[in-house]
Parts: sequence; structure tokens; C-alpha cells
Amino acid sequence: MGIRGGRLGDGKGGDVLADLLKVMKPLEPARPAPASAEDLAAALRRRARATLPPKLSGRPATANNTAKPKPKPTVTVKGKKKPKKEIIRMSPQAVQQVYAQAGLASSAVANAAIPAASANDFGAAAFHRILRLRPHLEGFVADERAPGDVDRGTRAVVEELIALGASASRTIVDPDADGYIGHDFGTSTTKAVVRWPYDRALGASAVAVPAGWCSGGVPHLWPTILWFDPPSGRFSLLPGDGLMPLAGFKAALIEGRGHRMCCGSPVTMAEAATAFLAMHLAYVLGTIARERPSARVSAVNVGVPVAARADERVFGVFADVVAAATRLIADAASLSLDAVRIARALSDAPLLPFDLHTELAGAIAGYCSGPRYHRGAHMIIDCGSATLDIASFHLGDGRWPVGIHAAGVEPLGADACEVYRSAGADAEDCAAAACHHEHRIYADTLAFARTSFQQDEDHHYLYQVILIGGGMDGPVHKPLFERMAAAFQRPFHRPQLDTSLRCEDGAYPGRLVLADGLANAPFDLRGVAMPRDRSAAPVQFGADKNSKDVC
Repeated sequence: MGIRGGRLGDGKGGDVLADLLKVMKPLEPARPAPASAEDLAAALRRRARATLPPKLSGRPATANNTAKPKPKPTVTVKGKKKPKKEIIRMSPQAVQQVYAQAGLASSAVANAAIPAASANDFGAAAFHRILRLRPHLEGFVADERAPGDVDRGTRAVVEELIALGASASRTIVDPDADGYIGHDFGTSTTKAVVRWPYDRALGASAVAVPAGWCSGGVPHLWPTILWFDPPSGRFSLLPGDGLMPLAGFKAALIEGRGHRMCCGSPVTMAEAATAFLAMHLAYVLGTIARERPSARVSAVNVGVPVAARADERVFGVFADVVAAATRLIADAASLSLDAVRIARALSDAPLLPFDLHTELAGAIAGYCSGPRYHRGAHMIIDCGSATLDIASFHLGDGRWPVGIHAAGVEPLGADACEVYRSAGADAEDCAAAACHHEHRIYADTLAFARTSFQQDEDHHYLYQVILIGGGMDGPVHKPLFERMAAAFQRPFHRPQLDTSLRCEDGAYPGRLVLADGLANAPFDLRGVAMPRDRSAAPVQFGADKNSKDVC
């Protein structure tokens, strides 16, 4: 029908619909109604799939019935002739669909006689309930699963590599070297991959983490946490007697709380993030210097959330943090709070050049670098500790996607959902909110790639879903995506790493894909850009054939 703007009742047939509403008998819905009628109308309008709506009239248009219409029959009312109204008989489902298409939002919509099966709000109500609980994330600290203590051997290795990276930082960095560090600065864990894309002898490798310090015992995962010594004002990447643990700073940056104090210390969240990145980058450079003494690197590509990239203020904080961290690499072996504050106040050029790229772009680049199982429409879902990142794109025969259609991020990661549950939500609410987030990305995608994301003749969705991230196997997200997979033609895919990437046995590919993708030349990564402002094709709303909506 393509109704855009205005109300259906403003045009022809408005009086008929008004009479129809008066005689409709409301039924008690079998499941809780959304927060408001406006929510329901908006949810159905956004979530409707691009299939043609059912015909509301039983009389098809033909060449014979396009002639001049016959006069309408009349009836006499109190001695006057009055045109007899034509009664349109519509099912409750069709009535609800008309209102959703027209954008009508009134109490009549919420009270219309709709079977429970048609009253699916696509998780909108649960999403808004979770939205009201977001203040509980104010003190959010991810479970970085860091070991409780560190043995002497592990401590010696870490301190040696940080010192080596700090001392070699001015010689190992060469802008003409074509060596790139992909840095996945995560909420709970941080990963790094170094790659020389034009030198097969050097190749690519995931930066090792001592076995005694791996997050949860998983190779290559560095816990995103550091420690502070108040008397000396110095930082440490490892725990020690009398040291204060500092965590949660990545999530604070995402939420625009970089100015808040970190874990009751005199250190702000932004200062803690700066210190952590400076010392971890020194560790990475030290690892390169020890394993490949003659190798050189030209830049580091750091991933930032899509939401941070879209918010200029938040993106500016990330850029300031990374810039200050790269200025401090040479001081990382004995890093103080005063040095961090001085570096953050400077505008000097970074010691190690850097670029910021959206995490979803890096993850897509990592997927494209590994073995491919599908050409065509894709949706990638990255479930981390704090956030749930989703993007849709098309992959052809080239190295990079033809285009990224839609992308978005919400604080619905595995640990964030545990915070909501402790605040009174249940697992079903969290799953439904995640389902609603996916629907919004899907609806935005239809405006640019309607055909590729529709269903086949068996009512199965054709596009390939890719699952990555450390939170994907949690108690909320794993059952959700297992149920959702039943509506798809292809099994959901867990990507494999580039076969040329060297990594340790037991590495989890889904948690290294982002760092691997970021370890490409910045010029190549810019080809994996997030959607830009553009005019969308009109979306035709209609009824679902077979929904993947399991929330």
C-alpha cells in the first residue's frame, strides 16, 4: 500500500473504518500488551517484512469493472434518501495490519480484537523494560576472568616484554614498513594480531599471552584490567600487594563516563584506559621485538564501537585516549598517573601512528580474510561482555563487502544482561530485547537490500548469519540464536581464522576475528565502511510469511 505520512482515516474510507471500530469487541490478549498503543503501532510498522499485504477486497480489478461505477443503493431514513454505506468485512488480523500500515496510534489499536499469535510486538515491550534498567550499568564491570595471582615466571616475562617494547619503540616503528597491529580493546579482554600483508616470510600472528595470565585460561586473551599503587602513583598490568584493581573503563568510555573516577581511586576512567593501552601496546611491541628482531611496524588499528563512532563526543574521547597512550609507550615500564595526565594534555604526534575503525568493520574484514562459505547477503552478530553489535552486508566475489547496509549496537552483551537480571529482569526479557535489536537492523536493511533478505519458497530466510564474540555462548544469547536458526535456510556460522594466521592451540577463533581483521592496511579497512547517509528505497509493509521472531 505504501502509505507514508498522514492518517488512513483522512482519506477515502475513513468513515467506514470509524464505524468498524465502534462495533469491534475487544478481546483479552493472551500475552501482556506493549507499554502503549504507540509502541505497538511503531513496532509493527518497523518490523513488518517486505511481502505484499493480503488483498482486503474480494473483488479483483479487471477490465470489465473499470467502467463507470453503478450508483450506490439508497435507503429512506425519516423520509429522506441517504446513500447506503458499503460494509467492508475484514478479519481482525487485516484490521490490525491496516492500522500498522497507516501509522494509526490510538487506544482502539491496542484494544482491537487480535488473536494472541498476531500480537507479537517483536520484543519492543521487553526492550523498553530493559531500557529502564540501564541506569544499573552505571557501575558496570565486566568479568575479565583474570587469574587471582601471578607466578614469578609469568611476572618476569610480562615485565621484560613491556620494558623491551618501551625501549625499542623508537626503532621498531617505521611508517614505511607495511606492518600493522590489529588491536581489539575489549570490555573484558584485549586481543592483538600483527600482520605484514605484503611479506609472506613474516606473515601474521596472534600476540601470545603467558599461560599464567590468560583470561579464563584461553590463549591470546589479555584481561582488560590494571592496578594502581596510590602511594607511588604508578600503574601495573599485573596484581600485587597493596595495589588497587581498576576495571570497567572501556564500558565507561562507551557510555560517555570517561570523566568518572575508576573503582574508588583517584584515577578517572579515561586515565585508566590510557594507562592500560600504553602498557599493553608496549607489551605487544616487546613481543614483536623478541620474536622478530628485524621486523618493523608502521601503525596500529584500534577498534571502537559503532555507537562511539557515531557520537562525535564519545569518539573524541576514544581518540584522545589512544593518542595519549601511543605517546606513553616509551614510559610504559614505569608509568605514573602524572605522566598520563601530562600526555593527555599534550597535542604531540603519537610515537606509534594509529587509526580508529569500527569494531564491526574489523570483524567483517576478519571474516572476509578467513574461509568463506557463502556469497551474498550476510548478517554478523557480535556478542561481547557489554554490547551486542549487529551489521548486515553483501559479500560478492571481491575481497571486501560490496556494501554494509545497516549496523547498530546496544548494551545487551552477556555480562550486561546479568546486570539487568540482578536488577529484576529475567532471561526472557533480555533475549526479547536482543531479538528486538536484531529486528531493527533487519528492518533498516530492507530499505537497501529488500530482495536479498527475503524468504525462499519454503519461508526460510536466505541470508547467512555469522556469530562471533565471547558472550555468544551465555545463558541468554545461546538459546535465543539456537531458536532463531530454525527460520533460516543455512545454519548459523562460526567463522574460522585466516589459515595463514599463527596462533596457539586452544585459541577461540570467534574472539580473534576482530583483531585479525584490524591487522590490515588502513587503506583496505576503509573499504569496509559503515553505512553513510543515503536515500532509502520505499519499503512496502506487509504480513510475515514465517517469522524468525522467537522472543
